[in-house]
Amino acid sequence: MRKSFSVLVTPLDWGLGHATRCIPIIRDFLQRDWNVLIATSGGAMQLLKLEFPQLTFLEIASYQPEYATNSRLLPKLLLQSFKFVSAIRKEHRQLNQILREYPVDLIISDNRFGCYSQNVKSIFVTHQINFVFRPPFKWASRLFSFWNQRKIKRFNECWVPDFPDRSFSGDLSATNDLSVVFVGPLSRFHKPTQPIEFEYDLLVLLSGPEPQRTILEVLITQQLTKLDLKVMFVLGNPHAGDSVVSKGQVSRVGHLKEAELKCIIEESRFVVCRSGYSSILDLAALQKRNLIMIPTPGQPEQEYLAEFLLHKNWVYTVSQKDFDLAMAIDQSVGFLGLNCGEVEGGLLHSAINRLESSSNTK
Repeated sequence: MRKSFSVLVTPLDWGLGHATRCIPIIRDFLQRDWNVLIATSGGAMQLLKLEFPQLTFLEIASYQPEYATNSRLLPKLLLQSFKFVSAIRKEHRQLNQILREYPVDLIISDNRFGCYSQNVKSIFVTHQINFVFRPPFKWASRLFSFWNQRKIKRFNECWVPDFPDRSFSGDLSATNDLSVVFVGPLSRFHKPTQPIEFEYDLLVLLSGPEPQRTILEVLITQQLTKLDLKVMFVLGNPHAGDSVVSKGQVSRVGHLKEAELKCIIEESRFVVCRSGYSSILDLAALQKRNLIMIPTPGQPEQEYLAEFLLHKNWVYTVSQKDFDLAMAIDQSVGFLGLNCGEVEGGLLHSAINRLESSSNTK
């Protein structure tokens, strides 16, 4: 009977969310004394290096998406489709080279379509099985969903970081065509164990690709001049380091490690962030209220999630073009907030236990 396994974890590098939600997966493997290798690129690699400096890191292709300055994201991404297909093919070649040099028992791919193997059990992690586009591109929803599910079927399993009965992802993870395994909300955080005193009036969590990240930072900074608030900006840039720069009541930091970020979130009365799925799960794990979410303009997934949360009366959400900070702070108080209960990882543990048992019987 084998006692040790090797796993290759490959998160996508579009923003940091794919990397952060791999953290609880990696921790579970390490607690079982598995040998973990990480293959990624960009900010995702930098973030995971800060969290797991002892692990082996391998660089693979970056998709390098270019985002529009306006809401016309879908046409912008369609024009880059050949670049993305090329990146998927490249990462698949790189994966095969890695497997020749580092024999592994399992591949965990968070939204990297090229990171699968016919010779190694491969698991695809995603909350977005379906695409939901708004008019005038609603017609593309079924087409993109079909393409997406066809690519996912190359993998042995699809893990959805959500509950099977209490959904945070809504229609994005609904499917009759794929056999999915719900592994519960994946978050690196746990709820506070004692009452927290607020240190900041407002926390601004910036994330995602440029230029929209900077556009939102400038927009909020301009509106702060009219308000008397103690504010912390976390810029979502692991390369910028963790030194805090303060000017008056406004402080900025490029990136914070998990413990420091958790503390800042808990100590902030109001939180402004994008409606990215990993951000939603992290804030739900901390059972935060007084949340203000602004979807990245033209990003259908975040726009759908913002509408979903607003409809549930969980979170105040508003488009970037209509954003008014003072009004948003007032409005957010009337919402229920996010709460996925205590994140114990039971569904994730069960999924990995099953993998470990099946590997031991081979």
